[in-house]
Amino acid sequence: MARYVFELREQRCGESCCGYLLLDGDTHIPHHPCAHPQVKKLIINPDGFEPLQGNFNNVGRAVAYLQGMEELDLSGNAFSGKMPAQWADPENLQSIKIIRLKGNQIEDTLKKEWSTKGVFFYLNVLDLSDNKFSGPLPTSWGQDGFPQLNKLILAGNQLTGSLPLDWGTEGWWPAFNVLDVSRNQISGRETCCIMGVMCCVSVPFQCSNSPHHILSTPPP
Repeated sequence: MARYVFELREQRCGESCCGYLLLDGDTHIPHHPCAHPQVKKLIINPDGFEPLQGNFNNVGRAVAYLQGMEELDLSGNAFSGKMPAQWADPENLQSIKIIRLKGNQIEDTLKKEWSTKGVFFYLNVLDLSDNKFSGPLPTSWGQDGFPQLNKLILAGNQLTGSLPLDWGTEGWWPAFNVLDVSRNQISGRETCCIMGVMCCVSVPFQCSNSPHHILSTPPP
């Protein structure tokens, strides 16, 4: 079975909204908003065992109602399907700081709605690498949303187009430090130079003013 880790801020079992979070080997998360309001971390990694499978839209829709959750790590499983619309609602995932979905089979586009003001307000790390995301990078990301995003890891998908020039606008990404778009079909590497962040692309590129910014492999 997979490695399940649930970290609670306090024990409140016995109340009407305190039930189970997952059934052994079968992904099941209650949809009710009051279910497990004190869950701080949800980590489901195969860790050498059989990865979990299923429609990520169903899983993600249920996870959206874990209002106190700060870290979600479902890396290395075999979830497929699309991203849930509920993640674009500023009323959901209000406390989330880290999202890691690396190494699944999620097949979708990057949602421009995630840049809606108030969505992912506290998010520091977003890792969607090694999935099947396709299409362009949303120009609007960073403008109103993701005010505290520090690392954006999108490597190993099927993304196309170029890095939006607006991403290099001063103040567009207030807390940004690392961008990894390697192993995609992304052009416009010069934007990384303008952004002045640690940038990882498929082919190394030398900026005239900051040669260490453009790498072919992510930082450790």
